[in-house]
Amino acid sequence: MLNNLSSVIFDLDGTIVDSKLNFSLMKEEIGMPQDESILEYLDTIDDKKFLTKAFEIIHKHELEGAHQSTLIRDFQNFYDFLKEKAIPIGVLTRNSKEITDLTISKHNLHIDKVLTRDCCKAKPDPEGLYIILEDFKTPKENSIYIGDFLFDLQTAKNAGISSGLILNDKNSVFKNQASISFEFYNELKKFF
Repeated sequence: MLNNLSSVIFDLDGTIVDSKLNFSLMKEEIGMPQDESILEYLDTIDDKKFLTKAFEIIHKHELEGAHQSTLIRDFQNFYDFLKEKAIPIGVLTRNSKEITDLTISKHNLHIDKVLTRDCCKAKPDPEGLYIILEDFKTPKENSIYIGDFLFDLQTAKNAGISSGLILNDKNSVFKNQASISFEFYNELKKFF
């Protein structure tokens, strides 16, 4: 199933970089329930003043996260491998365009196609993956979307492509929903 991959699309936070975002604190500062997803919760709010303040709080946290971000363990090595093989690389994230561009630039990454919550419907809607695959002109069966959270796996499933779950100390409960789970990116080289 995962042979002859010809394009790779990544989530950003927790997948390419560790931006040490504290979602619990973000939710607390926004004044929203801890058991809700932030963007989905804000979609249900009509109060413009509340929304403005909420997105200011999100931006503050994401900006701090971008500045303190570090690359995930062996990502640089895998990125270099993909570049050497001329494999198209995409990013689909729920972050804002400004924060995503800042983070990618900080780590000197050259990504072929980047989509954010400002460019398309937020994950788990598959719209972003469809746009990237169309741009890359690569078939679904030769593409993979890699992330670290349930939304990423759902997005890949909704788009009909393979999913990769990069394991951390909180997400192993999602392993059975991923096409493949792994600890180190070097484990994926055999699929290209």
